Amino acid sequence: MEVIKIFFPELFLAMGSLILLLVNSLWIKKENLKYFSFLFLFIVSLLILLLSCSNLPVNRDYLSQFLSFKSHYLFRLVPFSFGIILYISLYRFLIKERYLNEFSFFFGTTLSFLSLLTSSQNLLIAFILIEAVSFGFYLLISFYKRDLLCVEAGLKYFYLGTLSSIFFFTGLFFIYYSSLEINFFQVLTKLSFSSKINYLTLGLILIFSSLVFKLGASPFHFWLPEVYQGSPLPVFPILIAISKFAFAIFLGNLVLISLNSQGAFYINKDALYSLFYIISLLSMLIGNLFALKQKEVKRLLAYSSISHVGYLLTLLAIPWSNENLRFYYGYIFIYALTNLGIFLALSTMIDFKKVKISINTYQESLKYQNFPILFSLLILLFSLAGLPPSAGFITKFFVLLEIIKKGSYLLAFIFLSTSVLSIYYYFRLINPILAVLKEGTYEKSYEKTEFDEIFIMLILTGISLYLIFSMFKPTFIFFFT
Repeated sequence: MEVIKIFFPELFLAMGSLILLLVNSLWIKKENLKYFSFLFLFIVSLLILLLSCSNLPVNRDYLSQFLSFKSHYLFRLVPFSFGIILYISLYRFLIKERYLNEFSFFFGTTLSFLSLLTSSQNLLIAFILIEAVSFGFYLLISFYKRDLLCVEAGLKYFYLGTLSSIFFFTGLFFIYYSSLEINFFQVLTKLSFSSKINYLTLGLILIFSSLVFKLGASPFHFWLPEVYQGSPLPVFPILIAISKFAFAIFLGNLVLISLNSQGAFYINKDALYSLFYIISLLSMLIGNLFALKQKEVKRLLAYSSISHVGYLLTLLAIPWSNENLRFYYGYIFIYALTNLGIFLALSTMIDFKKVKISINTYQESLKYQNFPILFSLLILLFSLAGLPPSAGFITKFFVLLEIIKKGSYLLAFIFLSTSVLSIYYYFRLINPILAVLKEGTYEKSYEKTEFDEIFIMLILTGISLYLIFSMFKPTFIFFFT
């Protein structure tokens, strides 16, 4: 009963999405009513989560042993908040969509499962949640069933996601074999009584590899550019922002517990550090080098995400400390927020029905945007590139200092050199904005602005101001402790 009480907002959202799916299918015919019924459900779920903050127990036998109650709560809050912002921004698309009901159902259940995943410490439940999220992604990626590129992307995600699941389940088997437990804390408390430590280390490596696969890090990146390119534009931010955040948080939690618990003495830490060291190096190099020749916006952002995962995983490749923890969670939060903002800006520029978005199409669409959207998009791209004045710069700067502090100079050199290299391809997206702003050829009239566009402009302005001012106040970024 306590578990149900703690995670009631997620359960309420998942069950409410199922009920609305049935009710809307049987009785509701107007698309407006279907849309607003789901929006109301999402907002109510968020309010329940906000109100439940004061009622949840602070001392629990899992994540709160290492993280504050505030951080555990914020991990769950981020997918809910991002999801509602995204759903409101999709109003013009969904209200004309024949399959609004089905899209909203999978959107709601995926959000609830991702929120649960950020707090899961039972490996079997985590496996079930990951599979449930993957099932939703299979269908959402293939949402345009008449578009062969979307169907191809959905099939690739399905088959390669199955390979990732095999890694995870095999790792779960080895961990259970070594301890006869599936709760991660119980596993670690029994290590001192077990002689099967090597099986546990192997199990951890397989599970971490599976999660890195989901994050799209190299050498498990081969699926990501194709899937991102083929996914519908409304689904793209779920993949690159919300799911990235949830999987990275879950991975960080497992690594944190593995290396800081009483049983960490029995784990082969060198093997785990070596795993993340190799993955981070390959991700930074491959992600940035392959991004140089991209002529399609979503593919460019896909390779950019590979490199950013590499930057993130450098914090897991060096000896763990509380500073690593703060920088890790802060980095992935800023990355997810930045990509959400980039999608919001693109949603006002690009037709949702377009699957491929060339850089030429992107450049042409900039002329029809107003100043707040152009300025916000400029700041967001500066943040993604790690340029001042933005939070992306300060997160990269602190991560680089931490790597140097721990004496990993090769990692620091690759980090710095690839960050400088990435500026080249990011400026393919930044230069057209600067040209439009300089020439003053952007749209200056607000007379035909719709309500959802006003909402998007306000959100984008808020995000861009946050990215600027948080650079001068890093505690606004690194608040997950």
